[in-house]
Amino acid sequence: MYVNEAACQMLGYSREELQSMAVSGLNPEVAGAAWDAHWNELKKHGAVRLESIHYARDGRVIPVEIAANYIQHEDSEYNCAIVRDITERHQMLEAVRISEKQLRRESERNRYLLQAATGALACCAHGVLEKAVVRPGDVVLVTGPGAIGLLTAQILLAQAATVVLVGTPDDQVRLDLARQLGVLHTTA
Repeated sequence: MYVNEAACQMLGYSREELQSMAVSGLNPEVAGAAWDAHWNELKKHGAVRLESIHYARDGRVIPVEIAANYIQHEDSEYNCAIVRDITERHQMLEAVRISEKQLRRESERNRYLLQAATGALACCAHGVLEKAVVRPGDVVLVTGPGAIGLLTAQILLAQAATVVLVGTPDDQVRLDLARQLGVLHTTA
């Protein structure tokens, strides 16, 4: 087996040690029948690309990508394999999987929050439009410039009421938004 310096550094073996080893010395799962099956597939297709693992001298498990090529020269057959350490790729894929899981969890949480908010907004609209008696020019006090308060103010403005929207000093950004939406009287 021919090996380069990068393989020696990756696996922690000397060149002589690696050259004296069989592939099963780096991955015991590739021995006997498994090696025979790999060799037959390689001869049949001429080239194969696969992911596997190699065991380093210090016991680390290193995920690798192997690009193997079948070569026949004179009366000898060879497996010319280029092996790349794909540890970083696996770490990035794991990070992506974790991010996707968190995103799904957040998406589900947001869906429930949206459903809760939609229900509250529907109750607000129903109360203002169908239960309260609001005439043009009535002065109506709305407490809280959150989503429900802002929607209530918009519904009341559509009914030509004068809206006074009250919040706290922490609500200043939302009170400013209310003024942009047409609420003329706001106070913190």
